[in-house]
Amino acid sequence: MKAAGGRAVIVSTKIESAVRLVVEAVGLVVDEIAGGLFAEAKGHYLRRIEASVYVGDHPGDVRAAAVAGATSVAVATGPHTAAELVAAGADVLLQDLRAFPAWLADTSRGRPGASALWSDNSPAGHGHRRLGLRPSGHHKGATGNGS
Repeated sequence: MKAAGGRAVIVSTKIESAVRLVVEAVGLVVDEIAGGLFAEAKGHYLRRIEASVYVGDHPGDVRAAAVAGATSVAVATGPHTAAELVAAGADVLLQDLRAFPAWLADTSRGRPGASALWSDNSPAGHGHRRLGLRPSGHHKGATGNGS
């Protein structure tokens, strides 16, 4: 995310202190953590920080991205299927989080990120929007973990 000029922000339903413990335990480096938010409440937070992309695994995360006016990148690694995430309106569907860096690199170069899209003949990849990334000082490019 940072290489593309953005910030890494985790916005979670879990309480912030629990998220911080996990982030520290796995050694993630993030710019900001917000906890205790779900669906539209996440979206309002994402709008406030001017996020352009939000990654999640729940239909509520797709709704959060829509509220924020951000691109919804869904990963079907949580409790919901690829079909459910697409039906919720996900802009992009990735097989898992490992595909995100390639998608972001392709998208930030003006390509649609097709190399990282779900590849099981699902209807993923329809309707995704090109990202408008800004320098990290503008808070654009925030991502999240919809957990």
